[in-house]
Formats: sequence, structure tokens, C-alpha cells
Amino acid sequence: MKRVFYFITCMFALALASCSSDENVDSGVPQSAKFEVTLSGKAAQTRSTNTSVPAVTDEGTVNDIVVAAFDRNNNVVKIDVQTMTGLTSSSITATTAVTAVAVAANVQAKATDFSTCKTKADFYATVAKLAVTTADVSKADNQDAKLLPMVGESTGTVTLDATNSVNVSVTISRLVARISISSITSDFSNTVYAGSSFVPEEIFLYNAITDVKYNGTNVATPTYYSGESAATSSTTPALASYLGTGAITYATTDTYYFYTFPNATATPTKLIIKGTFTDANNKSTPVYYPIIINHAQTGTTITTTLGSAGTDSQIAANTTYALTANIKTIGTTTVSANLAPADLDVTVTVSGWANTLTQNVIFE
Repeated sequence: MKRVFYFITCMFALALASCSSDENVDSGVPQSAKFEVTLSGKAAQTRSTNTSVPAVTDEGTVNDIVVAAFDRNNNVVKIDVQTMTGLTSSSITATTAVTAVAVAANVQAKATDFSTCKTKADFYATVAKLAVTTADVSKADNQDAKLLPMVGESTGTVTLDATNSVNVSVTISRLVARISISSITSDFSNTVYAGSSFVPEEIFLYNAITDVKYNGTNVATPTYYSGESAATSSTTPALASYLGTGAITYATTDTYYFYTFPNATATPTKLIIKGTFTDANNKSTPVYYPIIINHAQTGTTITTTLGSAGTDSQIAANTTYALTANIKTIGTTTVSANLAPADLDVTVTVSGWANTLTQNVIFE
């Protein structure tokens, strides 16, 4: 199964065509004006299990949008929900009081969450749900590259009038990050574990956050989730099956990926490799190899195309984190434990979604 995350910024134009009016636009009285929203999108398609990575265009798919128009005091003038199918234009009636436009994409049934927004601050304080990335939260390996929540806002001041068309460009970017792992190898030669072997049997996110505000910040008290099949609704972290692979038969050509929200808390998100370690005496032990995403420690090298990898151990939106792991020691027997820094050798390359963050890990 090959999975990789690509974050890519989507652009679309909001063509605003005003309705005719006999009133003087300069009178200070808002006139009726109509938004022509033009957007290129694709119908959602559940991701399949294969060895190909999601196309950049898939991860830029827009299925539905919430368009919020604000006046110069950042009060809501209009909020409208539109379904986008293929290349679609949608018309929204507002007024010439509009000076800014924001768009949230792929909100699905959560569109009603915006219905009580009175201000721009309310709009961005609305909480996005990671569950919109899957059609079935109870099913492992079930996130969809075409269902990624996004948000963006027009730049500068939008000026409408009652007689002329105005084009407004809005850049929307993904609220999620993509975590992927494309190589898991083991080499116990020249170690005290010579003659041992390790077989990966499950891969999952741990301490993942599934709620985030549309301004990209974490909620005050986030709930953490694990994709491990052994987790339950009552464990901490609680179970979120779609953030794990479930049982796998690993092949070296496989790549696995997951989408998760930014994590700027003191409880970092990990990607965990679970499997069976068998020593030279043929004794088998279930073990975990935890990788703290974007964490610099002994034996770790981080490179980035962004100028900075960001805050240590934190996950940023619209960023990809591509991992590889080379295992040379026995893993931990507790899912919540970390391996000592001396046991972990990591190479990380951090990029925006249009590029790739690569993190190579050696457990020794």
C-alpha cells in the first residue's frame, strides 16, 4: 500500500457581478450585489490501497464550499454554502458592503457550524473536523485524498458596486498535514541483537488531533486519538480507526500515509510502527517503534525547503512529513513509551505541501 501526503495550495476566482440598482452607489447605502463563484473541482473518490501516491490534483479537490462575505468592520454580510461538482459556477447575492471574502472547503455536513457566525473572528474560530476526510470513521485505512478541509481569504480590499463586475482571487490551503512512511528496514548485524528480525504488522498515528479551528490553531483542550487497532473509545488516546492501517502484510515497496491536523501542543503526534521482534533464540516479542514527527534529537538530521522546519515536535498545516525507518534495536513494549535518543537516528526534510518533508529514522 503506497501512501504519501502532498499539500498543495488551491486557487480559485470569485467573480463578483453586481445586480442593477437605481440607487446611487456612493450614497453610503449598501446595494444588492451578486457573487459569481467559479471553482474547478472533482467528485470525491475513496482512496484505494495500492502502490501509487495520491495525485496532487486529488489532494486539491474541492467538493463543497462555505463562502463568507464580511464588511469593513469584519461583520458577516452573507454566508452561503455551495456544492461544487466538476467545473461549477454558483451565484450568491450579497451587498456592496462586502470588503472581504473567506472560503472554507470540504466541510461536508459541518457547513451548519458556520450558521451562527456573526463576525470574521467567529468564522475562523469555527472548529474543523478531521472526520470529514473519511466516509467511515470506524474503518481502518479509510481517509480520502479528495476530502481534505481547506480555508483561505481574499487579499486586499474587495470593492463591489451595483454596475460593474469584480474578480476576487482567493487562495485556499489545506488545514491538514500529511504523514507518510515509505520504507521500513531492519539490520541487526553488528549489534547485540545480531540474528534477530522484525516484521511490521501495523502502522498508525498516536496522539493525533482531530479538531482544529479554521484559523489553524488548536482548540483549548484537544482530545488525542490513536489509530492502533488495540485502542478503544475508553483508552487514552482514544481510538480513531481511520488513523491506522489495521493489520498489514508489509512489503518493502509499500508506502502508507495519513492526514492529521496541526499539533502545537506539549503532547506531540507520533507515527508508530508495531510488529513482532524475534531474537536469535527465536523468542518473539510484540514491540513498538515510535517516531515523534518533526523531532530533532541525537542522531537526527532535519533539512527543509521552507527555510525552517518549524517548532520542534510540532506539526504544521499544509506541510508534508515523509518518513523512512531503519531498525537496529528492539522496540519498546509499551505504546506510549519513547525509545532513548541513542536508539534513534533520523533524517528529516521539511517542505510545504507542494513539496515534501522527508524524515529518515534509524533505530539502533
